[in-house]
Amino acid sequence: MNKWKFLRFALITCVAVSSLFTPLEPKANPAINLSALGVIFVFTFLALLFVVGMQVVNPLSTKVWHKPDWNRNPFSLEDPIQFFHLAAYIMLVQGAVVLFRLLLSSIPFYLESLVPFVIGAGALIGIKLAMLLFRVKYAENT
Repeated sequence: MNKWKFLRFALITCVAVSSLFTPLEPKANPAINLSALGVIFVFTFLALLFVVGMQVVNPLSTKVWHKPDWNRNPFSLEDPIQFFHLAAYIMLVQGAVVLFRLLLSSIPFYLESLVPFVIGAGALIGIKLAMLLFRVKYAENT
């Protein structure tokens, strides 16, 4: 197994295990509603597009980026989409563990438990949009 794939799986496993011990009660006051989840979702992919867009015009950025790949260094400053790819999956795993725990507990479902899923989904959509909008950076890798 590639060392970067191993690192990604190790980080995701650590997040999954630590999510087993997070408190399940809602924290937001006032409670998060559907419109707040929508704002979080839109902000996530717009912020990702902004950050990646800034790297597109950065003269120190490499000429060609690679598509998200589990075998690449997620912390390389030359290939920023790799980090966001890892972060998106970390958020999705955290959301899955929290929802699974919520289903098994006597605590009623609350929308705040969906925040990690919404952030992870927004990041994955932002990655796809970034690859579409900034396809010139990925031209040699298709």
